[in-house]
Amino acid sequence: MSEPCRVSICCPPDDFAQSSVDADNCPPGYIWDGDECVPSDCVVQTTELPDGDVGVAYMANVAAEGFLMQFGWSLQGGSLPDGLTLNEDGMITGTPTVAGTFTFIVEATPFA
Repeated sequence: MSEPCRVSICCPPDDFAQSSVDADNCPPGYIWDGDECVPSDCVVQTTELPDGDVGVAYMANVAAEGFLMQFGWSLQGGSLPDGLTLNEDGMITGTPTVAGTFTFIVEATPFA
């Protein structure tokens, strides 16, 4: 499986040999483009979301760019406000039922 989108991307190890890899074992910071491992230029673009109101329908989108293939989103840490969900397409939807400030981590991962 390809590496998930991360804010900082690292270089492959010095002993990385392109001929010895396939889609299942690209080094960190690289993704499989169908023929070989290539550097991942993926960047999560969303750092803040618009405020919502309790009891009012909410919709916002998290975004990334740089993948060479389709990708999906998942919640990796923290929690969304009660009543909201993160869809695999990056849309956060629902009707919040509580007020407050919420911090959470999302991750974009290329589909295998």
